[in-house]
This record gives sequence, structure tokens and C-alpha cells, in this order.
Amino acid sequence: MLTTREKEVMSLTKDGLTAKESARELGISTSTVEFHQANAVLKLEARNIKNAIYMFALINLDSANDSFCGPKPCQRNKKDRRKAA
Repeated sequence: MLTTREKEVMSLTKDGLTAKESARELGISTSTVEFHQANAVLKLEARNIKNAIYMFALINLDSANDSFCGPKPCQRNKKDRRKAA
């Protein structure tokens, strides 16, 4: 999947930073930020950077749910349903 640096770049891009701002934040060149963005587009099989940002956000949302619920999120949902019944 994405490298740590590609994730950092995509996270900053998702938050609305330009390539120049992201470069300053990460201490790398603007062309390196653009390189990582292009790699993310390819790896996520996105049509463009906007589509890659959307896909990245979905992956991060899914990852956040997994870490919150543990390795078996469906079991947590079943327990919650039993409590509500």
C-alpha cells in the first residue's frame, strides 16, 4: 500500500495544504511532495489527485474504525445489539 511518507503527504493534502506548504511542513522539496502524490494516485488506482484524496480518506476512516473496534468489529456490533434488545 502507501509508504509512511506517502501517507503523510496525502494527509496534509487532504487537510488542504498545497504542495509548497506540505513541503515546508515535512522539510522536503515541492517536487518530492508531487512525486509522493503521483505515487499515491497510482497505488490507489485513482483517476486524479482529488479522487486519490477521497480514497485515502475512506481508507483512513476504515482504519480508524478497525483500531477502535479491534480485529473483529462485527462482534462488537452484535454485543451492542444485544444490549439494546
